[in-house]
Amino acid sequence: MKRFISLLLLIAVLVTMSACDTAENDPTDALTKTDEQATESTPIVADFFEYTSKPYYLSENYIVASADENANISTPIYSVALYNDDRTKGDFVAELDIALKIPTAKAGIIFNAKKVEGAKYTGYAFIVTQGKVSLNSISVNDTAISVNEIISHAIEYVDPNQTVKLRVECSNKTIRLYFLDDISSDLVPWPEIEINDAEHNGESLLGYIDDGRGSSFGDISIYDTDALYNIGLSGEGPQYINPVSDKSLADPQVIYWEGKYYLYSTSYWRGFKVYESEDLVNWTDMGVCLDGAWDNPGGKFWAPEVSVKDGKFYMVFSNSNDLGIAVSDSPLGPFIAPEKPLLESTIDGHLFFDDDGRVYLYYVSWRSTYGIYGCELDPSLSSVIEGSEKLLLTASLAWERQGERIAEGPAILKHNGTYYLTYSGSHYSSKDYAVGYATSSSPLGKYEKYKGNPVLSRSTTVNGTGHHSFVRVENTGELFIVYHCHRPTPEYTDRIICIDRVRFSPSKYGIDRLEIYGPTSTPQNYPK
Repeated sequence: MKRFISLLLLIAVLVTMSACDTAENDPTDALTKTDEQATESTPIVADFFEYTSKPYYLSENYIVASADENANISTPIYSVALYNDDRTKGDFVAELDIALKIPTAKAGIIFNAKKVEGAKYTGYAFIVTQGKVSLNSISVNDTAISVNEIISHAIEYVDPNQTVKLRVECSNKTIRLYFLDDISSDLVPWPEIEINDAEHNGESLLGYIDDGRGSSFGDISIYDTDALYNIGLSGEGPQYINPVSDKSLADPQVIYWEGKYYLYSTSYWRGFKVYESEDLVNWTDMGVCLDGAWDNPGGKFWAPEVSVKDGKFYMVFSNSNDLGIAVSDSPLGPFIAPEKPLLESTIDGHLFFDDDGRVYLYYVSWRSTYGIYGCELDPSLSSVIEGSEKLLLTASLAWERQGERIAEGPAILKHNGTYYLTYSGSHYSSKDYAVGYATSSSPLGKYEKYKGNPVLSRSTTVNGTGHHSFVRVENTGELFIVYHCHRPTPEYTDRIICIDRVRFSPSKYGIDRLEIYGPTSTPQNYPK
């Protein structure tokens, strides 16, 4: 049975006050006001149930008082309140309801905090603010509260005063962090952040943290491990750990054909190699499948993608910044390139075959504006239908401009009549290279970027997650993303291949959102 108890029901705005205010108001007194003592300017604080009225630790500047919802503190001053519970010394689940009074406010739940030498307390804080959640390390001493972001994940827009739930799961040295909005769905939530925490043991305090800009909290609830979400992705049957290939491979694309998977990537200086697998995890080098093109055998060969049509295999690829389509009778090749490219000053091609039989080509070009374009091809796939080319999107957002202003690597998914144009933003060598998407009711737009981009970004164990493709597992239809990344080192390293699960889930904005469980570094079940 799930067990829980409320640590604190704080129906109030928690704000940071000046030093003189702190001197005049005892924070402990403010936290223990009764209903009878409360006024319109003094929020009501409920009983602590079986707990005493005093927190285990309360920073000196943390008091409960009325707050100006329009406050705009240019330099956030964090405050914390910590509580002790024996049940959090082992594995546990904790949840906290939060409403941000203004979009720039930051607030969250502290967990796995403990006393240490040199600082009063250290621990983790799972914090929500407009557009993202983040895992942070915290350090608390007599003079300061230090908050340092470890990793973050983008989320959809959080409306001011909308109550959302943060959930922390600590189990088997793994931490999973969830952002739970009010979407009703039969799907088990996937975590926004997942990390290993080998040091979780002994004293483990929970608490509140906010930056004084205006936030209200509900109660912290503690559950035993019976309440862990059964995400069904680890702990059952054979498992893999990313990367699935540590070879120097980039821009991966995978197809399924007659019981086997075939992987193509940027890896060979005069063309492309092909790799074969029966399970998406273990890959065998099957040799060169395209060797040279356009009288330029030593060019720059990039981003091959293979599609199947009427028993023929079509590889769209780039060589020295020009794009063409090669053809083969086998996924192993040889692929024969055309005499000349289809498009100049163009890379990162992707073919999409729509339900009505029409074929579309998506790509990156700089013949005019640098961006991602789309066009319709004739049935032979040998020419562009005149007048069909359109600019679909450019790198207009901050996450797409890390290192350089780039949007690249397009790939299309169609779900419930909606076209999902997925792409990578920023320079591939940047640690913040990531994947986002835009949606449209038409294959050639207009496309609207998802408010929660990016949907796949770096973690504590990998950087530069991007330039991807999708593949469905035969029989079950389970959807996977195949992407490259590099190690989290100060210097850029060779790209390696990872796979993770993908699904569509309901969104309050009407169009199902594309979710990726990743990038993972913990054991995951083999593709089913």
